[in-house]
Amino acid sequence: MSTLYELTEELRQIQEMAEDEELIKQFNESITLTKELKLEEIEEKAYGYAKVCKNLDYNVAQLEGQAEFLKKELDRINGKIKHSQKSKKKMLAALLEAMDLAEVSKFKNNEFTIYQGKSVTVEVLDKKKALEQNLATTEIKPDKDKIKRMLKNGEELDFAILKESKFLVIK
Repeated sequence: MSTLYELTEELRQIQEMAEDEELIKQFNESITLTKELKLEEIEEKAYGYAKVCKNLDYNVAQLEGQAEFLKKELDRINGKIKHSQKSKKKMLAALLEAMDLAEVSKFKNNEFTIYQGKSVTVEVLDKKKALEQNLATTEIKPDKDKIKRMLKNGEELDFAILKESKFLVIK
């Protein structure tokens, strides 16, 4: 551990360095140079980021084109699915009608067992009466567009704030 004399001498040397204008000038020049070098590095990084962003824009454009193609293909496939589902529904309805007319409730062989099932569903005939008797469900959620307009008009709401985000534009 240093003595008080040594600590005092070290403190005196530091004080002299702090008061030495030439040393202060060299220090400030060193800081300025370092800042300039860092700024150059940041600028280089910015150009690199710009190149990557432009490449990503190109990728996005390509992917959007692929997405459009895939959307059309998906629409075509969904059309086939709907057609197949309608065909199946018609066939099952025809089979059910034939079984009813023949008064047969079940067919069974080694491959299939076919029988008539029953289910019970509710058909609401008067929605207004159902609502009056509290026989309805509702999803309640905040109206963010209305809240945003209120906040922008200067109203203070203790349950919401406007958040601003920043972004870069690269042309």
